[in-house]
Amino acid sequence: MASKTVRGIRDTIPAGHFIGRLPGSDGPAQVIPMSLVLTQVLVSGGGGATTNFMDNQSPSGAVNSINDTFILPISPAPVGSLSLYKNGVLMKAGGYDYTLTGFTIVFVTAAIPQTGDALVYSCRY
Repeated sequence: MASKTVRGIRDTIPAGHFIGRLPGSDGPAQVIPMSLVLTQVLVSGGGGATTNFMDNQSPSGAVNSINDTFILPISPAPVGSLSLYKNGVLMKAGGYDYTLTGFTIVFVTAAIPQTGDALVYSCRY
């Protein structure tokens, strides 16, 4: 079977867009702005399994130099997929900088976020 080459399709897709389907859509592929998929992407595997990604999110909890407990909206799966950053620095799990139990992050005393610190995480779930 001979393959066909479509010429010029790249010129018809605006910058910052791609051709695909939004999560949960069974319709035909369409031109989609990247802004719709930057924070949450669904990837389907061949066996029907779905892996969810959550990127560049902030856990809930007061960043006030006292609070050591922060809550995620989901439970990372696997647990090791959580990447937690404080002011752009990757924190280490397992009791070095924090522990993760289900949805809950608890910082060790020496790593408690100070007022003005930025907390950002990415994970699979």
